Amino acid sequence: MKTTHPSLRQLDYNQISCIEDGAFRALRDLEVLRLHSNNLYCDCHLAWLSDWLRQRPRVGLYTQCMGPSHLRGHNVAEVQKREFVCSGHQSFMAPSCSVLHCPTACTCSNNIVDCRGKGLTEIPTNLPETITEMCVI
Repeated sequence: MKTTHPSLRQLDYNQISCIEDGAFRALRDLEVLRLHSNNLYCDCHLAWLSDWLRQRPRVGLYTQCMGPSHLRGHNVAEVQKREFVCSGHQSFMAPSCSVLHCPTACTCSNNIVDCRGKGLTEIPTNLPETITEMCVI
């Protein structure tokens, strides 16, 4: 995390898929939160972030959902609470927040995995479910 000022947190371009409720609770003086260009998956576990961002309209500008597909590109603060849904058993499970890892030989950006020219003989395993495109040739 890059920090140039105590009230600024730069978390952009980190391939973050979800953020646990209360993650920013201790940051009372937060003025700017840069979360854009991540892989935020807007399911029931991320609904809290929408409310949190709406309460702080100048914090977290351009924070967008990258999944599920029907919410891709929507600003998190503009998504209504009823739209943050989990399917079946997911709603009862504790959220598992993690930073998505790009396959070693590839590059990843905006849900695109680029493995062109890497001589791969098989598709890498454990790809993030928010991927929308994979280049291998």
